Amino acid sequence: MNIRKSYLYALLGLAVIGILWRWNQQRALDDEASSAQENRTQAGSPANQPLPSRPSTSAKGSPATDAGTLALDRIVAQARLGDARSSEAVIQLPSADALRRFLERAPGSGLTILDRIDALGSVRVRLDSPESLNAALQQIGVDPGEVSANFLVWAPGLPPPEVRGPQVEVPFGDGVLQYLGAGTGRETWGQGIVIAILDSGIVDDPTFGNGRIRPLDVGFGIVAGDGHGTAVASLAAGAASDAEGIAPAATLLSVRVTDDSGTSDHFTLARAIVAAVDAGASIVNISMGGYQPSAVLAAAVDYAGANGAFVVASAGNDQAAQLTWPAALQPVVSVGAVDALGQQVSFSNSGASLDITAPGYGVNAAWTEGNRVSLSGTSASAPIVSGAIAAIMSQSPWLTAADAWQVLRDHVSEGGPIGADASFGAGILNVGSAISREDSTYADTAVASQYFEPATQSIGIVVQNRGNQPVTGLRLRVDFGGAASSYPIGVLGKGASALVRIPMAQVPAAANGTITLLSVLENPAGLEDANPGNNRRAGSLLLPGTP
Repeated sequence: MNIRKSYLYALLGLAVIGILWRWNQQRALDDEASSAQENRTQAGSPANQPLPSRPSTSAKGSPATDAGTLALDRIVAQARLGDARSSEAVIQLPSADALRRFLERAPGSGLTILDRIDALGSVRVRLDSPESLNAALQQIGVDPGEVSANFLVWAPGLPPPEVRGPQVEVPFGDGVLQYLGAGTGRETWGQGIVIAILDSGIVDDPTFGNGRIRPLDVGFGIVAGDGHGTAVASLAAGAASDAEGIAPAATLLSVRVTDDSGTSDHFTLARAIVAAVDAGASIVNISMGGYQPSAVLAAAVDYAGANGAFVVASAGNDQAAQLTWPAALQPVVSVGAVDALGQQVSFSNSGASLDITAPGYGVNAAWTEGNRVSLSGTSASAPIVSGAIAAIMSQSPWLTAADAWQVLRDHVSEGGPIGADASFGAGILNVGSAISREDSTYADTAVASQYFEPATQSIGIVVQNRGNQPVTGLRLRVDFGGAASSYPIGVLGKGASALVRIPMAQVPAAANGTITLLSVLENPAGLEDANPGNNRRAGSLLLPGTP
């Protein structure tokens, strides 16, 4: 009995030691990331100053993680799993001087240099085995912590889907601009602004007119066989009535980053971001992603910011409770998808760091050979936000891309409950409100959302004042299949929202768990509402547990 107890105590002691060791290791990594964050400087610094590198590999709102700290044998293992390019590694050097020394010593080390990005201090190498790489790094004097796999974008091994309730989703078709309040008078939106589309390349199409597409080759040629890049570009800056974008006067920088299989990798994305920024892009749109962070991709995003450019990326289409990279990076604007009813689309990734949502379900877009398609995904949502940033910049030329994004963020429509949340970010893109922000007479009241609230067992209906003046005397009428009630709203300030909560005890019994309702917001007499259509919302709520 005593022997058994001693054995158990010994195991317990080893477990405690293991936990303490892991805690110390993580604290050391966090300290290193924090120190690097404080010392980060722009590319092109003096030789011994740090280049843009590892600090931004942490996801928004999460502890710092550094892909470069992976053990070298895991680099090969990840390639075998399909998460990274086979027999490749990416080395992120901390300074221009370190990069120079590496390039001088590499030829005699046995490493084969495939590519490099001097502005980031990044080198892409081919390796035969982790052992040979380790020996070469020791010979050159490189810290293994500066080495990572060259992760794929849209790599397999997706996270499990988030549990979500059922809902009926409605496509947009050609109704995106009307939904966003971006109607007529858009001819000059985006003029003088360059939007880089990092994708499969953009093919010529009447929606782009003449001379608005500038190709930029970063190693994969100009265009691939599919039309994904063309569709994305049309949503940002299309001009034809059957493939309209937000900023029809913007210049499009077409940067193909995918191989023939439609796959890209972190090093290629990083190279393309740097090249696009150097070519004059103010906005870089990336409608793709993967589930691994890396120092080289983070450094490229930092480079864009340091040079006045802004990166916008899709959040992912896997119904996951986390964002893909690069959308998960702190400086990147991450975009989720909603349908024509303003609902988070079932496939759209969510997370506390989601920035905004935009149309992304059944959106009409251009394709190859002059065709038109119905596109669904956060791939569609991201370029709509990119186009909106370009539109704000062109209408207010004194604003930077970061300034224009802040304007859009400050004028979103509510989605779901009031305030920012994991499903909608700050809210749903509202171009009309943002464009009209200087017009003191602009008025727009709306029924923003309606949803079932499990915690209070009630129906929540959010009304919002999206105009530029306070509104008094609003009244909400709610009809549950013939049983109607009316609720006074009172004074609703500029940009303010109010919640009307209706207990389930006051809601007529639902058939098969489905509640059908119609919410109508009645304006006071004399109010000239710019978008009266959004004062009425009909829909069906499927309660949890409905088959």
